[in-house]
Amino acid sequence: MAVSNVLREAGYRRPVYYGWWVLAAAALTEMLAIGSTSYAAGLFVLPLQHEFSLSRAAANSAIPILFTGGAIMAALVGRLLDRFPVQWIMSLGAISFGIGLVTISTTSSILVITLSLLLPVAFGFVAVGPLTTTTLVSRWFYRRRGRALGIATVASSGGGIIVIPLLSWAIETFGWRSALIMEALLISAIICTLAIFLIRSGPADLALANHPENTGRQLFDMPQPANGAKENTDAPRWRLREALATVNFWAIAIALAAITAIAQAIVVMIVPYSIELGQSPTAAALLITAFSIAAAIVKIGSG
Repeated sequence: MAVSNVLREAGYRRPVYYGWWVLAAAALTEMLAIGSTSYAAGLFVLPLQHEFSLSRAAANSAIPILFTGGAIMAALVGRLLDRFPVQWIMSLGAISFGIGLVTISTTSSILVITLSLLLPVAFGFVAVGPLTTTTLVSRWFYRRRGRALGIATVASSGGGIIVIPLLSWAIETFGWRSALIMEALLISAIICTLAIFLIRSGPADLALANHPENTGRQLFDMPQPANGAKENTDAPRWRLREALATVNFWAIAIALAAITAIAQAIVVMIVPYSIELGQSPTAAALLITAFSIAAAIVKIGSG
């Protein structure tokens, strides 16, 4: 205690826990992933409808296709996150995400667009999105895990606040295909850079297992460094069938599915509906931004 007092009086400050840097990088990648897909889908409805002579229902189907692919890819990505360094998986996801978007922007085939959303875009979306962010937060934080998860959750709304105005401007200025290519290249480059230089799988990778943030943490809850070290075989494990057999799992899953479906329907429909009512594309895009700000406020308040 005396030593800590002396250090405090001398102006010594403990270095920022590296987990906060990981959280910032992961939150930014999640913001970009969700902002360019879930929030941005409505910006492409009218361009796709007019260019491909689609019905409104067909033009709105990008998100259901993406989410279907995400449901398929989630189990694969989760397994990869358990076996390999997170920065590798995120980099692979960013590249896959970019390739999928570029493919969509250069094709005139509805089948190719569908397959691109279902496979490479869906894999990238899951690999750099909320699943990976939650995994990183759970690994890096113990004492302040709730606070860190709250920050990560708010980051998802940032996509609608930051990405949507920029993407809307790009679509109006350059057209939806060029805007999609620019979006793909920029987002892939940013996420790969963050993953390589900032993201690390867990505290043990940087010898931070004994940091005060992890005080009291059980050994089996501490991820091991991704250097070939063996896992703690005494760690309790949840098997998939055990999780599927619990009431809590289905209660949470069904509630989240219903809320997500309603919110996503509003976000996708609000832009084309507003434009048809006489609003400019820019003004219509601002409605998504307003929705995102409201969502962020509610998340902070709930947390």
